[in-house]
Amino acid sequence: MSISLPGGLQPITDEEFQRFRDFIYTHAGISLSAQKRQLVSGRVMKRCIQLGLTRYGDYFDYVM
Repeated sequence: MSISLPGGLQPITDEEFQRFRDFIYTHAGISLSAQKRQLVSGRVMKRCIQLGLTRYGDYFDYVM
């Protein structure tokens, strides 16, 4: 069974979270631990829903 968040957004995958972590570290020098996964997904969720995206990776690609 697949869990769906508001707006049909799928939960952030390990790969998607790692892409955000790598970007944040490379551009801001901030190292995010695995425990920050919920923080990152919660912040990005609002923008994904506003843009009608269903995957966090789609938002990452959109921003890039």
